[in-house]
Amino acid sequence: MIKAMRILVLMLLASLVATGCSTMDVAPERGMDQNGNPVFNSIQIYEQSNEEYDLVAGYYTIGGNIANPESSVFVSIDPTIAEIMDFATGRPSYFFVVHKRRITKALLSLNPINGGRGYNYTLVDAETGTAERAPSKLRGSLTEHRYKELTGALTGPEKDTIEFKADEAVGVPVNGVYYLVLPFEDVLNEVTGIIEERMLIQ
Repeated sequence: MIKAMRILVLMLLASLVATGCSTMDVAPERGMDQNGNPVFNSIQIYEQSNEEYDLVAGYYTIGGNIANPESSVFVSIDPTIAEIMDFATGRPSYFFVVHKRRITKALLSLNPINGGRGYNYTLVDAETGTAERAPSKLRGSLTEHRYKELTGALTGPEKDTIEFKADEAVGVPVNGVYYLVLPFEDVLNEVTGIIEERMLIQ
C-alpha cells in the first residue's frame, strides 16, 4: 500500500509536469504531507470489479485544492473565476487505480494538454514504478465532474444552469467563454480499453 501511494505521488508529479505546472506552482513547504509529498486532494467517484481486475477512479476537486491552504496547488480562499477555470481546464481531473487480487497493478492519470483542447495519459506500472505517456482521442475542455462541481461553486450571473446529460456533449458558457463538457463515461470507456490493450493487469 505504501509503495502504491508513493507511485501515485510520482504519477501526480508527472501529470503536473505534463500539464505545464512548474515547480513554482507547487509550494515548497505549504501543501506537503508529513513525508514531504505534495498534497493534491481527491475523492473516489467510481469503482467496478470484474473477473480480471478491479478499477477505482478518483476526482481531483477544485475547491479541495485551489481554495484549500493545505493543498500544494492552493491559490486563494476566495479564488477568482479566472483562477477557477484555469484549474478546471488545465489540471488533471481524474486518476485510476487498477488492482488484481488486491494487488495494485497500474495507475493512470488523464492529463489536459494544448490549453485544454486535448488529453493524454500518464501510465505507471505499480510494480516497477516506470511511467509512460499514452495518447487520448477524447475532446472537451471541461470534464463532467468539473462541470458538476462548477455548477454548484460559481455564483452570480456567471453560474450556468444547463442540465447535464450523460449521453450528449453539453456546451457550458462561463464568463463569456464556451466550454465543451467531456462525459465521464467516455473517459471510462477509453481507460478500460487502454487497460486491456496494454495488458496492464498482467
